Amino acid sequence: MDDQALAKDPSAFYALVGRALTDKKFRERIMDQDHPDAQLLALGEVGITGNDQILAELNNSIDAVNKLAGAGGFSADVAAVT
Repeated sequence: MDDQALAKDPSAFYALVGRALTDKKFRERIMDQDHPDAQLLALGEVGITGNDQILAELNNSIDAVNKLAGAGGFSADVAAVT
């Protein structure tokens, strides 16, 4: 799913956020800015075809998701929400 399709169908975004909140290993892979290929593969797991713009936005905002996940109330090791 490219950024145009993502704007029209937000379900992939919700899948990304949900999985990032509940799956620590997935969250670690999408936070790994030193390995953009790993980030792209992780995005693909939730139906998002990443590009430079999507990676930039992800890298700008993923810290907030990590902080929210650490605040509690989310199961730390659910394999997937999608």
